[in-house]
Amino acid sequence: MDYLLASIDGNESVFDALKREVKEEIGITILEKDAYLSHVIHRVSEDRVYFDFFFTCEKWSGEIKILEPEKHDEVSWFALDDLPQNIIPYLERTLERIEKKIFFSEDSS
Repeated sequence: MDYLLASIDGNESVFDALKREVKEEIGITILEKDAYLSHVIHRVSEDRVYFDFFFTCEKWSGEIKILEPEKHDEVSWFALDDLPQNIIPYLERTLERIEKKIFFSEDSS
């Protein structure tokens, strides 16, 4: 399964933000029927409060490529038990929660 994260701009719906983000960052197109919300996290850092929406998507169109190289070094697939050493800690915890079918969590970054 592939997990996607989107940031909402202005009055966008959560799904519209997801469609925009994946198109801008990795060049693919997804349909709402092919993605489902798999986790919501309320996250607090030193200077911001976040509500992150994670989607699971197994079908898309287009070729995945890096369109924002200043933000990403590479796009790769990893097994959940073999994640890279430099993964952001809250993302690793969130992926574990998704695997356990925990829909909502709170976390401090």
